[in-house]
Amino acid sequence: MAHTNMVMVTMVVLLFLVTPVRSSLMDKELFPRNWRRPPMKFLRSEFSTETFEAILQRHTSTISLSSSSLDIDYTKILRIQTGYYEQPASWKMSHLIGRGEDEIMVAIRDDNLYVAGFADQTGQWHAFPRFVNLIPGSIPLPIEDDYVSLLGVGGHTNIPRLTLGRESMLDAIHTLSNYQPSIDNKESKEVADKEDGDGLVIVKN
Repeated sequence: MAHTNMVMVTMVVLLFLVTPVRSSLMDKELFPRNWRRPPMKFLRSEFSTETFEAILQRHTSTISLSSSSLDIDYTKILRIQTGYYEQPASWKMSHLIGRGEDEIMVAIRDDNLYVAGFADQTGQWHAFPRFVNLIPGSIPLPIEDDYVSLLGVGGHTNIPRLTLGRESMLDAIHTLSNYQPSIDNKESKEVADKEDGDGLVIVKN
């Protein structure tokens, strides 16, 4: 099963913690002036120091706070979606901090929790093709945001094979923090075939 290196190092992306953020990445010009963005909630996760349990617990609380007031069979219902190609009512900007200087910012739609893209440690945004128009100045990733593209043949059935844990997440943050877009898709494919198959995985409900 081939995996692309740009989005790959085995971890679930939706583990976040709400807090004000101050760091070298936040000091960069992350948000272009022509990005007519809706309100943003900044989320922070320090995977080198925090436990997964603490991050998951606070992430769950964050989702509950941003959901609608509807609760069906103890399940929180998200707000009405604005459409894939339109700006959401608000964004969750998740600041993931790893080892040393490794850090990324992940842009997550508040209405469906889809990951639109990420900013590497230089502040450059990279977005999935269908979300490029939502993040001005972003570079399209040569991969789609679906299970087959991320996990290969078998799609979501490969999720049980993923290796989760602190080290996997730290490796994922390192890969995306230092991500350099390939010149073309052919080069991306060649690099992907040489990788060990680990990757950052976006899990959709």
